[in-house]
Amino acid sequence: MHCSPENGTGPIQYTWEHESRNGLVTTLAESNSSLLNITWVTRNHTGWYRCLARNEVNQQCSNQIWLDVLFGPDLPHIDVTAYSITENGYSALEKGNVSLMCQASSNPPSQYIWFYNNSEIYSGPELTITKILRMHTGKYGCTAKNTFLNTCSKKTITLTIYYPPDGNPSCSIHPVNNYTDLALSCSWVGGYPPATLNWSPHNNEYLMLSCSWEGGFPLALLWWVSRSGDMQGTSEENSNILLLPSSGNYSDKAFVCQAKHPLAKESKQCVLNLDAPVLMTQSNTVSVFEGTDVQLTCFLAKHYPPVSGVIWYNNIRKNVGYIPKKYILQQSAAWYNLTVRETDIMVDSGQYWCSAANAVGGTEIPIMLLVMRYPMPPNVTISKITYSSSQRTNVNVEWLIQTDGDITGFFIESQTLPAPVGRSDIVSLWQKVAVDLEPSTRSYQANNLDPTGKYAFRITAINHRTLGYPSEIKSPVPVAVSKPYFLVSESSPVEATTVWMRCDLKNGTGPIQYTWEQESRSGLVTTLAESNSSLLNITFVTRNHTGWYRCLARNEVNQQCSEQIWLDVLYGPDLPQLDTTAYSVTENGYSALEKGNVSLICHASSNPPSRYIWLYNNSEIFSGPQLTIIRIMRMHTGNYDCLAENDNLNTRTKKTITLTVYYPPEGAPSCTMFPVRNYTDLAISCSWVGGFPPPTLKWTPYENGDSTKEINITQIQPGPHTANNSVFICYGLPYGEAKCSANSSSNYEYLMLSCSWEGGFPRALLWWVSSSGNMQGTSEENSNILVLHASANYSGKSFVCHAKHPLAKESSQCVIKLEAPVLTTRYSVVSVFEGNDVQLDCILSKHYPAVTEITWYNNKKQKVVDKPKKYYLQQAVGWSNLTVRETDGMVDSGQYWCSATNAVRRAEIPIMLLVISEFTTN
Repeated sequence: MHCSPENGTGPIQYTWEHESRNGLVTTLAESNSSLLNITWVTRNHTGWYRCLARNEVNQQCSNQIWLDVLFGPDLPHIDVTAYSITENGYSALEKGNVSLMCQASSNPPSQYIWFYNNSEIYSGPELTITKILRMHTGKYGCTAKNTFLNTCSKKTITLTIYYPPDGNPSCSIHPVNNYTDLALSCSWVGGYPPATLNWSPHNNEYLMLSCSWEGGFPLALLWWVSRSGDMQGTSEENSNILLLPSSGNYSDKAFVCQAKHPLAKESKQCVLNLDAPVLMTQSNTVSVFEGTDVQLTCFLAKHYPPVSGVIWYNNIRKNVGYIPKKYILQQSAAWYNLTVRETDIMVDSGQYWCSAANAVGGTEIPIMLLVMRYPMPPNVTISKITYSSSQRTNVNVEWLIQTDGDITGFFIESQTLPAPVGRSDIVSLWQKVAVDLEPSTRSYQANNLDPTGKYAFRITAINHRTLGYPSEIKSPVPVAVSKPYFLVSESSPVEATTVWMRCDLKNGTGPIQYTWEQESRSGLVTTLAESNSSLLNITFVTRNHTGWYRCLARNEVNQQCSEQIWLDVLYGPDLPQLDTTAYSVTENGYSALEKGNVSLICHASSNPPSRYIWLYNNSEIFSGPQLTIIRIMRMHTGNYDCLAENDNLNTRTKKTITLTVYYPPEGAPSCTMFPVRNYTDLAISCSWVGGFPPPTLKWTPYENGDSTKEINITQIQPGPHTANNSVFICYGLPYGEAKCSANSSSNYEYLMLSCSWEGGFPRALLWWVSSSGNMQGTSEENSNILVLHASANYSGKSFVCHAKHPLAKESSQCVIKLEAPVLTTRYSVVSVFEGNDVQLDCILSKHYPAVTEITWYNNKKQKVVDKPKKYYLQQAVGWSNLTVRETDGMVDSGQYWCSATNAVRRAEIPIMLLVISEFTTN
């Protein structure tokens, strides 16, 4: 929903209000955004909506808009009237009226279709059957359909029609057991379900006194007499039954049956003592805690004739025999027990009655049932309530019991707080989020909460059915972010592949902001990304991504930073770059002077560093980055290949150069003279055979200009102008220019500065001069080597070699600047948790003569190459890394040294390694 004011100066605050169908107004959101996004619309969102825009000047309200959420139909609910519930569904009595009402929540409202045994019979929500018949028994299905959404749902019930048998029960009587007993038979055929039949006497309406004296002849005469001597009824032969109306006056009275026979000297008699029933109980008052079962007892002390049964009545004088689910009746001899189940103080407390009757009289005794509440459970205090997920969908609650007491469980309630918090006119109801928690439980996690909502919680203790006082109301607080732990899909990815990095947290309540930082080899720290995602995806890794990475996680409580992880991007080798010393560049490659020293240095960017193989005319001759040829010969002319290999990636590159070795002709130029032009002129000829390239020859005195680069040179000298005993000299000019280089002795004790300008005739003269202009050593022809004692004082100083030849108009020179090695590192102190690997780095920035090796020393000043299992070295031109593996606090902590040496000076830098135990506390 978009709230767009036509005018208004910011900042503008927007408030969104929702009015439901029943008129309840709630505030959905307040923010500085004019857009409200409901990501999961439910039917509860149906209602009137409006937005309010407010700035520091005024507030305005929009018109209302009705949001009509379409849904359903839900599963139909069927209500049946004039029915009873059976195991298989519903039942109704024949010839009654039955209504089936179907309702399924839906918008727009559902259309209803009724089916009887899968055949459509009616359209509409209510199906009414007037004077229903047994033939209507079957399955009734209600289908609800939302025609707008084209969705439907269906529910089916089973309706059984009950009907009685026709007519009345049929009774008969016949003798059994050899005419000693009577069998009473009753039947009532038909009806559904079948009729239930039972026999019962006439409820003590009459009292029948029976007396018999069978046998004999003639038959005996019998008559009844009361205790007062009054004859009752008439005398009868053989047997006499006296039928009296039931009366309590007969209780505790005796009736005597007199029997007389002619052969008996005295009459016979039998006596009946009549007693009304007498009831007794163990306790007239019974108490029980609410929710438990209780047993009431009564027993029959005396009674004659026998009672037809004992009847119990509850506290509202209702016969309990008709309520089997609430009461249980038990009988044993003269004992009669009534069990009241799941007692309730409001329902079951009161007077109960045990009743018995016979034809003489009836009696009952009261028993008072007192249903008591359990003691109030102790109060509950919420000790901790925090969000347990970064999305605020889960809340952890912990609580304490203030005092000792009986507890059978707890229940937890939540309430949605209104937004903004300051409003008090809208209060949501408390809803149970957990019930029947065990009494030993002291914590609970509430799940599936709305992450945008604000909640309050309270906890109530229960002692059976007695509720304690609710705890204080508390809302969850956000949890501080824990120290992130950094995960990377590949710590050594190949260039041009994809890498993801994940910043995981054990704890922390959202929203959480993640910042990703990279620190390059040079120590430059840059921020790669900032987002609310814990995942950083680099789709195209380059070598520039090599470096230390860490992530920072921040929420409203705090900020934490992860440990650094080294991302070691594998790449290369690139096309090698070849540097050559003591050389000159030609059209076809490089040239060097015979008997000089030539170094070919190959470098190809690669990680891990390249392995170098040198080939001469396609034949392998050396392994290593620098190929040095001492006193090179003309036979060394040819193609030199540098092959760079990355053994990890199994990749390789190659570059080829052509090296031509220059050498002078042997001996000196050869001169001759002979007449030409009919002996009028002289031809003076000069030749100097051999050498490469051919020597440059000149005659002096100079004639006809410049020198000629030929093996033979002939000059025509006019005869008349040539004096007797004239002298002509043929000169050979050295080729190239003066070349300089600096080297160290094997033990760095001496510094050797070499200068040469080879070839030519006569030889060139060379001498060394310091930067202050002072001549160093002596002058020498062809080449000059100045040997100096190694000294740090030479660092930053320049030495100049001057070269002079008669045929060169200007002298030639070359300059050497000496530099002591300079070492730097990114971190002078490095810390690591015990057991992890750690990398120390060292960078060589400038040096001349060249440093051939960077050396590492451990915390015991031992050269680390002597312990290859403990240390891993990586080295290329200008840098070296030392990896200490499986660090141990007792063994590896301390000062490490990176060292480099040339003839000018030795340099080293210390790096402190701190190995930290994870159990160490500040």
